[in-house]
Amino acid sequence: MHTFEELYQKYLEEGYSEEEARDKAREELEEEKEKLSKMKKEAEAVKAERVKELESLRKDESKADNVVKQLKKDRKKYQSQLNSKKKEVQALNREIERIISSTMKKSGSTSSSRKTEVDTKLAAEFAADEAIQAE
Repeated sequence: MHTFEELYQKYLEEGYSEEEARDKAREELEEEKEKLSKMKKEAEAVKAERVKELESLRKDESKADNVVKQLKKDRKKYQSQLNSKKKEVQALNREIERIISSTMKKSGSTSSSRKTEVDTKLAAEFAADEAIQAE
């Protein structure tokens, strides 16, 4: 950017009269002022856009953090449920083994055909119980 005095001197050196040099210097300064004003408005618009984008990114980050927290919470809940179901399955397996053992002792049979028969009956009872619970 030039000062008025610099521009005035430049135009005097180029052969303009004092009045013409003054007018030219003022005109050029006015043009520079308009350019700078336009550049300032553009810079402010860019800044406003960046602020808007930054705000949007912060909101997105916050949402993502909330999703992660919810997923961790859900994971703990489902892991707990899974562990509970595993314990139930283990308890049911122990009960089945106890029933099979008890049935085998009562019948006095240790043959594999008798064990297969008991397994088949238990499987049928278990399937029937599941069907009732599913209703």
